[in-house]
Amino acid sequence: MAAPLTILLPPSEGKAAGGDGPPWAAGDGAFGGALAARRREVVKALGRAKGGDATLLGVGGRHLEHSRLANQAVVAGAAGTLPAWARYTGVVHDHLGVASLP
Repeated sequence: MAAPLTILLPPSEGKAAGGDGPPWAAGDGAFGGALAARRREVVKALGRAKGGDATLLGVGGRHLEHSRLANQAVVAGAAGTLPAWARYTGVVHDHLGVASLP
């Protein structure tokens, strides 16, 4: 039996809000084992930065506040999740047509 096809797409700047899946955990996902320690470091740094500022996050205004709140939810272990295909928005993700894939 052939290995399943894995397609890696870059994350997008646009992301859908919310999520009713279980809270995110550093060891989750296909690469969780390899990335868990580094992910924990990033979460700790976000906590120390109180979710980040305009320079760190590269956004301002309402996007800055939204990003800070989202990051603080991750730090608190309360960020609901969505599958990547539902979280990411933008040209590539919008035109991928996930619903049409077998």
